[in-house]
Amino acid sequence: MHVGAKLESVDRFQGRSATRYAHFLMSSERYKSVALVTFEKRGEPFAELLRFARGDFEALVASGAIFETLDQPTLPPGLEDLEGRDVYLFERWREEKGRLRSNLKVMEQRKDIVDTLCEDDIEKLLFGSSDPIASIAKAVKERTQRKDTTRVRYWLLAYLTFGRRELALYPATIKNGHWDRSSVPSGARLGRPPLEDPLPQLRISADLAEKMVRSYSSRVIDGHTSSAAYTSFVRKHFGVTVKSRPIGDILCQPEGLPFPSKRQYDYVIHKLLKQSEIDELRFGRHRYNNTLSPREGAFSEGVGNVFQAVQLDVAQAPELPIGLLGEIQQLPLQVARMIDVASGICLGIGFSLGAESASAYRMAHFCCAISKVKFARLFGLDIDENDWPCVGTPAGAVYDRGPGATIEHADATSTIEMTPSYSPKGKPNVEGSHPKKCARHGPPQLRISNLNPIEMVKQEILRQIRDNKSSDAFSRMTPEMIRREVLPVPNEIFAWLDGRCRSSAGRISFEEAVRKWLDPVSFSVSRNGLSYRSGEYRDMGILLRNFREKLPRHSTFDIPGFVLPFCVRYAWIEISGHLVEVERVLPLTDDPTLLFESLQDLERDAVTARKLARRRRKAAAAAQVEYQSERESQVSPSPHDSKSVPRRAIKKGNKKKERALRDIVHS
Repeated sequence: MHVGAKLESVDRFQGRSATRYAHFLMSSERYKSVALVTFEKRGEPFAELLRFARGDFEALVASGAIFETLDQPTLPPGLEDLEGRDVYLFERWREEKGRLRSNLKVMEQRKDIVDTLCEDDIEKLLFGSSDPIASIAKAVKERTQRKDTTRVRYWLLAYLTFGRRELALYPATIKNGHWDRSSVPSGARLGRPPLEDPLPQLRISADLAEKMVRSYSSRVIDGHTSSAAYTSFVRKHFGVTVKSRPIGDILCQPEGLPFPSKRQYDYVIHKLLKQSEIDELRFGRHRYNNTLSPREGAFSEGVGNVFQAVQLDVAQAPELPIGLLGEIQQLPLQVARMIDVASGICLGIGFSLGAESASAYRMAHFCCAISKVKFARLFGLDIDENDWPCVGTPAGAVYDRGPGATIEHADATSTIEMTPSYSPKGKPNVEGSHPKKCARHGPPQLRISNLNPIEMVKQEILRQIRDNKSSDAFSRMTPEMIRREVLPVPNEIFAWLDGRCRSSAGRISFEEAVRKWLDPVSFSVSRNGLSYRSGEYRDMGILLRNFREKLPRHSTFDIPGFVLPFCVRYAWIEISGHLVEVERVLPLTDDPTLLFESLQDLERDAVTARKLARRRRKAAAAAQVEYQSERESQVSPSPHDSKSVPRRAIKKGNKKKERALRDIVHS
């Protein structure tokens, strides 16, 4: 048991106290007595001193009649809320708010008074007389010249009971105004009356407060303001109307009955509803969650391996591409990114034109699963393996509820998670990786690039490599990474984690990635070659050549294949269970960049080729008519200047002519 220990007695300390609780103050060897202190609230704080014979008190403790409580406060009643708080910081806040009275100065003044009483023998003051209360009062009057002996006695006993701590003398004003107003049975309105227009005052009951909250919630959630919710409430429940006055209109109740004021209405709302609930009602759940709700931690706190969790999202490129012929494209480039939660590196990237599509997400998965050197080569880019080192399939992916949620995973062990709609905080890693643009005031403007879609795709790939090498990833740095001096960029963090086998990546073959993630199409193959739409393809290996040699003459077959939607220069076809890579070729020697087209460009070229074929047929008929007309006018008017005869008749006629000519020569 320590000084200040809170004790409990069922029989109220043998009937000597009005309460069951008291605090241990002192055990005197000189006077063979024990002193306890009880604290009560009687308008003002009140302290009573209880004395027991030492033997009797110890017997009561041994028998269990007096025992320590589970909760042991360190401050007097009324100051419990200050336990563990920095009072000096609290007082600085009060001074900044313009409070005139300093509680610290009051505490120092009380300590000076108590120190004056403690200069003499405290043990004699408490145990040296039959009436210690009278002894304390006499000492207060003689040494401090104060008449409020009851108040000073409370300060003295609180100071001694709680370890002579100066904080025990702090004014107990922290709970002022926090009492339960419903405990007062009177129906009169509490607080000062209004300064102007003293209308009948209404006290807010619990039922009325609940009605106010329901009214506020139903009105504000529909977009109404707090003022509109208040006026709707008083009109519905109190029949309030408007009273015209020369100095300004006011609200009134026709029968003179009281009704709540706007300040009462706002007070009840802010008392019964949390500020977070009010903000969610005013701005909506999505805006509150996205911009107003406090941060609850980082997603990276729940992962320790690369490829353990990824987040995917699509963002529009800041510029509009131009067409292959230089015209302005109306369809923007959409870029899908797959961001690793642990390292922040972009594991894969995909593209689509116009709108967000599942094809862009599949391309991002394809990019993630294969070597980035191979992926860049498909677009005509030459990069190093260390520029983009990550290869594998993720263990789990987070999508929004868009087209990305419709794709299937190559790995059956992968887990798919979808975020709530309109909630970018559900995948902040990938949302934060999107390029930022500065909002400009004035009329809306569009940025037009001088690059076509394929060139913009190349630019985005190089830009992503730059971001992997330069983005600030210091928030993911562990103390060990800092000690090892790992550069706080996604590439280096990924390499550090992957080099220590902290990876959850799965591996699939290139052929499996092609079959799973690329768009399936049908190629036309014959003995003359391989084609898709308007593009001709060629295989440098022997497998396709042998397959074509087995085909019947003048026959065309469809075989399955796969293409990368934004690069049709390379494609893959299925032959006897084998995946064969084929490359597009030009009919003439020309610029190799013409081979880099998107699937949409190739399909558009096929439509244009069919249109040109129709034009050629019409032009051929027109040329034939023009030829016949010019021949008749400039060569021969007869359209039939030749006839068909048997070849044998021609030979016989020629022989007759030769014999006749020979006879003439010899005659």
